[in-house]
Amino acid sequence: WEIELSEAIRDAVLPGDICFDIGSYRGFFAGVMGAAGASRVHCFEPMPSNLEKLDELKTLNPGLPVEVHAVAVGGKDDEEDFVVMAEATMGKLATSSFQPDADHRGTVKVKVARIDTLIASAHLPEPHVIKIDVEGAELDVLCGAESLLTTTKSVLFLEAHTRKLARACTKKLEQFGYSVSVLETKANVATDSPTGACHLIARRS
Repeated sequence: WEIELSEAIRDAVLPGDICFDIGSYRGFFAGVMGAAGASRVHCFEPMPSNLEKLDELKTLNPGLPVEVHAVAVGGKDDEEDFVVMAEATMGKLATSSFQPDADHRGTVKVKVARIDTLIASAHLPEPHVIKIDVEGAELDVLCGAESLLTTTKSVLFLEAHTRKLARACTKKLEQFGYSVSVLETKANVATDSPTGACHLIARRS
């Protein structure tokens, strides 16, 4: 399952690290982080069917250091409509511009919170490694994490679903002193200009 990304995340996690898995889906990458030695993996996932699978993951793997948060991470603290895609395990915030005309099954109301708010209000520790896969809301997640990005040296793995988002997320991260490259090509977004979805790796310069 996305073996190159899995290996990159595994190699980035050091024993005892705190990890955030934003858009956790059913917990595969949370499992990678836990197996790599993370002391705690905080999973953020709003989709009810996926939350059931995350609970099942915890039950089947009692030694896995996973904590599940039933919340969508974004650029504000609110409730929003969450679109359930035609494939019922997939979804996105209604404000996401990704695949606006895609078939969907309906919407549900979900809690949305900024990373900065979650760290402050839930007393979560600052993460060492962050994975973001949020179906077009990637820039919103970064905008809601400006305090964290200012102070932390977190390594970020971000799936950018369009070329426009890849460039916008790169520009945002560079404002905070991060160096950003494309996992698949090892090149810079500006020079490589990926045409579709790609994975960005961001590290403090």
